Amino acid sequence: MSASFRAAIAYTISTRESTHLDTDPLSPGLHSFSTGYKNLTYGTGPSLVICQVPGWGIGPSYLSNGLAPLHDSFKILYFTPRGTPPSNRPLDTLEMSSKHMVDDLEILRQYLKLGSMLLLGHSNGGSIALGYAQQYPSHVDKLVLLDHELQGFDDSATYIEFAMKRKDDPMYSAALERLQTFKADTDEKMQDELNGILPFYFANPTKFGARMLETMQNMPSSWALNHQRAADRKRPTYLVDDLDNVTAKTLIVVGREDPFCSVKAAEKAHAGMATSKLVVLEDCGHFAWIENEECLDVVSRVLRE
Repeated sequence: MSASFRAAIAYTISTRESTHLDTDPLSPGLHSFSTGYKNLTYGTGPSLVICQVPGWGIGPSYLSNGLAPLHDSFKILYFTPRGTPPSNRPLDTLEMSSKHMVDDLEILRQYLKLGSMLLLGHSNGGSIALGYAQQYPSHVDKLVLLDHELQGFDDSATYIEFAMKRKDDPMYSAALERLQTFKADTDEKMQDELNGILPFYFANPTKFGARMLETMQNMPSSWALNHQRAADRKRPTYLVDDLDNVTAKTLIVVGREDPFCSVKAAEKAHAGMATSKLVVLEDCGHFAWIENEECLDVVSRVLRE
């Protein structure tokens, strides 16, 4: 642990009372807290599960809207990572790595004075959550990984397989072309690009694509996207190497038709974690809870057990 990170934790704990004297940090609504060198934000729904938002700038709205059926049973804290508004950007762009976002989760845990957490993540958020469970196994009671990215595992063959299968399908061909030229140098351009590539993420984009778009109410951050990518290339994380560090009871959910976070990656993670359970959902892509309503029932059961 770096000296600056230790100082950030000390500052967070020492200033908590003065900064949030009259505020319950788990009350519903939007919260921010200072780590001494930046502000981070999170929002809670109406019972406590920590939901790690992906680090590449998509924001929390697609999760808070998509996971709304869980709000009656759990207080969901949607932790918005560094670089995604309204959380601050780090001064050093190389501190936008997924590894740094793991460190922020530990700062959050200490700020909330939690002994251990119920932790959930989707896609890159799942990668950050898994990285935390590897680095701080005693602080995670249960871990839910939804179509999660497994950093250090090469998924390129799966993507190529899907691309070849779908390239002449009118439901996917335009999205595939956009994926091959994807570039976002402004938030508005990134929003347009996401709208264009979204069909490729679904098993049935005609039926479910519009529903997903309705949940995406945040303007995405092109800055977060580009700098997380660069930071992860500079400081890669190999989660595949330390899967046996995870001691939390873990649920892994993956859609059979996910070309990005594949069944092969989920099976690799499952094989490496003795405490894990794998659920593969047929006819589902990257957003399993939208294409399969039973997905959240499975998640809820595991979190309740």
